[in-house]
Amino acid sequence: MQCPICQSDAHTVRAKLPDYAIAKCARCGLLYNRNFKDGGGDANIFSESYYKDVQKQAFAHVGDAAVEDASLLSYARGLEFVESRAGVGRVLDVGCAFGSFLDVAKGRGWKVKGVEISPYSSRFAREEKKLDVLTGVLTKADIGSEPFDFITFWDVLEHVTDVTGNVRVAAKKLKPGGHLLLTTDNYQSLLAFIANTLFFLSGKKFSYPIEKFFIPFNSCYFFPRDVRRVLASEGFEEVYFKKIDYPIEKINLKGMERLVLRVLYAIGDLLNLNTQFLLIARKKDRHETD
Repeated sequence: MQCPICQSDAHTVRAKLPDYAIAKCARCGLLYNRNFKDGGGDANIFSESYYKDVQKQAFAHVGDAAVEDASLLSYARGLEFVESRAGVGRVLDVGCAFGSFLDVAKGRGWKVKGVEISPYSSRFAREEKKLDVLTGVLTKADIGSEPFDFITFWDVLEHVTDVTGNVRVAAKKLKPGGHLLLTTDNYQSLLAFIANTLFFLSGKKFSYPIEKFFIPFNSCYFFPRDVRRVLASEGFEEVYFKKIDYPIEKINLKGMERLVLRVLYAIGDLLNLNTQFLLIARKKDRHETD
């Protein structure tokens, strides 16, 4: 696979793992999965087994009213920030899965729409939750001509093969002054540093930590600077940035792994080296970009 940001094929291999290789783009510096199986076009990756086996904990709340989605607080905070600046309007959630974020937004008065590559989860969102969700990807889906006030990418950009293309389409579909929100894994983090250090100190033989954090289901392994460059190039200005951690409750872990991760989360938080980041950007008005 070529670089998901600049589409260059020039690269160096940073880590050769049993089933994939982590490459560094020679042009823009992005770390990416050289052997990614095109999550931006292969719906089979996000089949029923992906949600029920690979990401069992992350989607344990689906169909079980006794389990609460651990991301609900983040959803509410993102909405509150945008509402405080621009009010309520039309929101598009890219990679909406089963529609959890759309449920929250709809409950707050937003007119909601989603696009999701997985036939399995998008069908659930339409049939079980009665949400307006298209099956497909943002760069190809027919989401209509009416612009949106808000577009979200909750843990999505790290799975696509054309990051710049997705941001560009989002910019076109947003009203001037509209907002874009994204969350993604942070590879300028404590966990990334530990994984890389152990891997290279072992002569590239101890791959367990790096495979746990630089997962094969990601196309990209972002530093904040990577995302900021793409957003700036497509006419966005950053208005909010916060380092966060992916909810431990949503990760498939054994008892000891969970305990170790809690400790590393706490240290990473103290050092401002968290495992993820949340960024909100505003589409500049035409006169601001002229």
